Amino acid sequence: MENSKKINYKIFDCLVYGNGLTAKYAALSLCASGFSVIYISKTIKELNKDFRTTMLTHNSLSSLKNLDIINEDQQNLSSTKQINLISGDRKNFTVLKNVNSQKPLCWLIKNIDLIKKFDLSLAKLKKQKKIYHLTDEIQEVDFGESFAQIKLATNKKIRCSLVVAADGNDSKLRKIAEIKTISKNTGKEGLIAIVKHNSNYKNVSWQKFSTNSILALLAIRYRNKQDGFSSLVWTLNKSKAAEKVKFSKEEFEKDLKKTFGDFLGNFSICSPVNRWPLKRIDVPKPYGWRCVLVGDAARSIYPLSGQGYNLAISDINDLIKSLRWAQFLGLDLGSNQVLNNYHNKRKSDVFSMTKITDGVDWLFASGPKPIRDFSSLGLTILDKINPIKKLIVNKMNQI
Repeated sequence: MENSKKINYKIFDCLVYGNGLTAKYAALSLCASGFSVIYISKTIKELNKDFRTTMLTHNSLSSLKNLDIINEDQQNLSSTKQINLISGDRKNFTVLKNVNSQKPLCWLIKNIDLIKKFDLSLAKLKKQKKIYHLTDEIQEVDFGESFAQIKLATNKKIRCSLVVAADGNDSKLRKIAEIKTISKNTGKEGLIAIVKHNSNYKNVSWQKFSTNSILALLAIRYRNKQDGFSSLVWTLNKSKAAEKVKFSKEEFEKDLKKTFGDFLGNFSICSPVNRWPLKRIDVPKPYGWRCVLVGDAARSIYPLSGQGYNLAISDINDLIKSLRWAQFLGLDLGSNQVLNNYHNKRKSDVFSMTKITDGVDWLFASGPKPIRDFSSLGLTILDKINPIKKLIVNKMNQI
């Protein structure tokens, strides 16, 4: 590692700022693509107590495999080959799966396992002097004509061509760069936990739409093969979420069964039940001069289809394509021309996924009762029209 004086005078291609999975993936991917990278993160002990899970699509899994972060054979990776959907008082599930194939629709991994793999890779590259990683906090940024100069809390000054803001939906860099943001109050929170159920459906995930509630049980692999295990993601109004976290363990398990039904038998909570605020943020133009937003800093969507992190991975993959294009043409990596090229690659994908997640929430949970009743009927109709179900499954395979 070069000393601090050399770092002060070096102009990096990219500075990545953030603490979570998106920032770590961005730093590793940009480094693997040949760009000079400095990664700035704060020390947050709570990251090692993250009981959430992340759903990965085929393309996201492939991207992580290319970085040697993940492989399909590891024990902490769980596949979903079938998703069962139900709404309201319906008795039968609408089934989504790859027909005539055992190919999974998606995979699930615990955030804490993914964080450990990222941190090991970052530490290895830091030791090899292939990436620079500082534990610090950005205080000021001067987005200059020739480079951006970043002042850190420790008074270090860093120069780079492009600042990559991967610092979440309350992005400090987004505010510093004065990038327009549209925030929407959802009035909702997510309850997250690991649950055991005594009916075991291997590689099957479940989602139930109820009044003001969307309950997902995502298949997760455990050593105990007699019982089934799922990652619970329960979207509720804030007041309901606050009420349920005060329940005793037995009360919560009973309430969960009452909401979901008898399909999986009795539930047992195997982890703390955590609350996470659900924010909806739109950023019409997620970049400014020498600054680009990725992941939740660029938008924050409902977690209904588990696509937030998959969008973030696609953000970074498309950003790298635009930066390679810029290098080939000899363009400034932080210029509006290059970042607009990136934005044009992403806006269709982001727009469609945002509208889909907003629409699902409105149709099944937040909209007027007549709309919710009609949506329940829609699932019944969908269940009987195989070509439409096949189209949905094919789309999931392409994400």
